[in-house]
Amino acid sequence: MRGMTIINGKSTTRQSWTYELEPQRAGTFTIGVAGVIANGKTLNTKPLTIKAIAARSKPNVNALPGATDKLFIAGELDQESAYPGQQVTWRIVLYTQLSIEGADIIELPDFSGFYSKEKRRFDTRVTYKTIRGKRYAVKVLHEEALFPLETGEITVEPAKIRVGVEQGARIGSFIIPKPVLFQTQPVVLKVKPLPDPAADHFSGGVGQYDWSAQVDRDSLSTDDALTLTLSIRGNGDAKRFAAPQLTLPAGLEVFDPKIKEEEEYENGEEVVHTKVLEYVILPKEPGVYSLDPVLVFFDPDSNRFRELRVDSLPVVRVTAGKNYGVNQVVDTVSVLPPPATPVSNFWENGFKWLKSPLLWAVLLLPLAVYAGIVFAKKRKKTAPAPMRSRPPAAAKVARDRFTRATHLLNEGNSRAFYDELFKVLQSYLVSRLSLTPVQMTQETVRRKLAEKGARPAPSRIC
Repeated sequence: MRGMTIINGKSTTRQSWTYELEPQRAGTFTIGVAGVIANGKTLNTKPLTIKAIAARSKPNVNALPGATDKLFIAGELDQESAYPGQQVTWRIVLYTQLSIEGADIIELPDFSGFYSKEKRRFDTRVTYKTIRGKRYAVKVLHEEALFPLETGEITVEPAKIRVGVEQGARIGSFIIPKPVLFQTQPVVLKVKPLPDPAADHFSGGVGQYDWSAQVDRDSLSTDDALTLTLSIRGNGDAKRFAAPQLTLPAGLEVFDPKIKEEEEYENGEEVVHTKVLEYVILPKEPGVYSLDPVLVFFDPDSNRFRELRVDSLPVVRVTAGKNYGVNQVVDTVSVLPPPATPVSNFWENGFKWLKSPLLWAVLLLPLAVYAGIVFAKKRKKTAPAPMRSRPPAAAKVARDRFTRATHLLNEGNSRAFYDELFKVLQSYLVSRLSLTPVQMTQETVRRKLAEKGARPAPSRIC
């Protein structure tokens, strides 16, 4: 803090530094010498001895709004219960009847049991609220979007906030705010399990979702490919959301979707995630086809699974292409013509038969079919299915993302580092344990690891 006083035309300036110290245990402690340089001279403080005694009760836990105090800091959830993957908002709220000079968040909880994302855009305007006959000025200091990972009761631990209260010392005409350290009370969220059994093709989304779909063409041949694009938007946990599975009529083949775009952002009220998925569909038979993609999510408001369908997709018409039927197996019986040459003339016409391409085609057809079967079996063992891009090995992807996480750690971005670390571990386990994001719970992962013979790490004795 800086201040200045003027007495009889002579000005005096003052500058001070305030440190908040919190003892970790009871005992006697000595605060060493602090030094500053002013006008070329070094000024030193004297050592201070502090005696810390054990607290009789939990310190700095302020009462809930409505008590006799005129200033409160509360940690609040916007709802008392939720489902795994559902978005919940936790906020730090200031209630005051005093004049204050700023508030600083000293420490946030670690949000154990949640996937958390700090909200940058929230309403910071001062409102007024009457509690038990007393009128308070109310201001939100911080908001966090929380997504519970497991069922049961999960506790959000306290946060620490320092508030400058304008009732401190006076220097000349200036009032120095008195710093007061507050701590929010812990709050508990009850996480209910989703209905069992889950709906077929459940995407893992819990919340409110909408989507749109479009195809790049509605008329093609069997030599072409069709691209179906799904744009999905929802407010559930993005890490638990899996791409919808398409059920197509016979005659169409679909490949795993490609993530074209993926984003997570705030809309002023909540955190929203979007995904744009591209499905490549190959027609195998001519015909007229109707595409009916389905998005299944759980709606907490109605406590049930819901299905979203798209009714704006056109009917797809497929015609036979130039290569249609070329690779089909030929019926050897229909190829052979009826015998028209008498037996007595066989040797006479033998050389004519040997020169016939039809005869050689019939004789070589079984060998060609046999060679094709052997080649297909070998290729199946050594190569992926045609027109499918083979995903990189899980270990290589993990190494690349660990490198990215190392850069974030070196840059000092600890929050982004832990978020990236969570993503790489989740991606690795999904690939190696054949799980979907919906199944990514601690219980499921432990069971899968136990099935594969993994043993818990031995505990260390310090």
